Amino acid sequence: MDIEGKTALVVGAGRGIGRRVAELFSNAGSNVVVSLRTETELLELEYKLNSNGGHDVLALAADAARPDDTRLLVDQTLERFGSIEFLVIAAGKGILKPFGDLTLKEFEISFRQNTETAFNVLHAVLPSMKEKKFGRIVAIPGVLGKASMMSASAYCASKYALTGMIKCLKEEYKRDGIRFSLMHVGGVDSTFWDEISLKVDRGRMLSVDAAAKAVFFAATREGEGVMSEVVLLPNPIRSSDLAGSPGTNDKTGHEPNSRVRFKLKDAPSLDSGVIRLRRPVLFRKSYRAEVRVEIEVPVARGADSFRHLRVGVDRIGCGL
Repeated sequence: MDIEGKTALVVGAGRGIGRRVAELFSNAGSNVVVSLRTETELLELEYKLNSNGGHDVLALAADAARPDDTRLLVDQTLERFGSIEFLVIAAGKGILKPFGDLTLKEFEISFRQNTETAFNVLHAVLPSMKEKKFGRIVAIPGVLGKASMMSASAYCASKYALTGMIKCLKEEYKRDGIRFSLMHVGGVDSTFWDEISLKVDRGRMLSVDAAAKAVFFAATREGEGVMSEVVLLPNPIRSSDLAGSPGTNDKTGHEPNSRVRFKLKDAPSLDSGVIRLRRPVLFRKSYRAEVRVEIEVPVARGADSFRHLRVGVDRIGCGL
């Protein structure tokens, strides 16, 4: 899609995925509006986008959790550029801790930063997109807007809420030329983890650049199809980390994405092409994970065996 001269509003552009997405839009010739709460980060990003030859850059300090701030942000954008073609919602906050240690205030903060911010921005932007009969909106709930993880009850609840809201809006605005995409990316090696106490292996995560390019692609792709939901995960764990798992051979080892055989007794149910194994995999590094098995060839329910199944491993605590 030729996006030169069109306007992209990136909410939460101060760091991580949001920042990189703003750079990609700027490099492609778009008018870019960046919004974040921290003024120092805002000025630094504005300087960088302008120094890179960005066409028109509008940097506005705003707290998307405040409806008045959001309304002013959108009004100033429309006054400057006349329209908003692209909206990327990257604002949010991660609070990961055991449920027993979680306070009501922290629970409320999770919803305010991860769900209410999106509500405020969407409520302000959608009328102009509907009037123009065009809009591309990308929200980033991450993989924890689709899956669960220990010590993430508040975060998952707010991100699941974001996912549900976007799915409803997709139905409500599907005749108005507005397309919605949900990006379930994770884990991403970003500054998100700097203030998180959970021990995670950031070396195995996606890069910010890889996640941002996926967001940019979802927002700008042409054609009839809609990238409604995108799940982008790190590559499967290396075979050298596996020991004693069903269907693997420690002596030979399997390369990532290699084919592995599993018996029917290890996979009690088949639901939408995903099988959950009864037995967790034991790793040499002494942690446990659940193996997600995705069917590579059609297999009927009740078959005597499963053949050529592709294995992907999600380590507990690995990502968002």
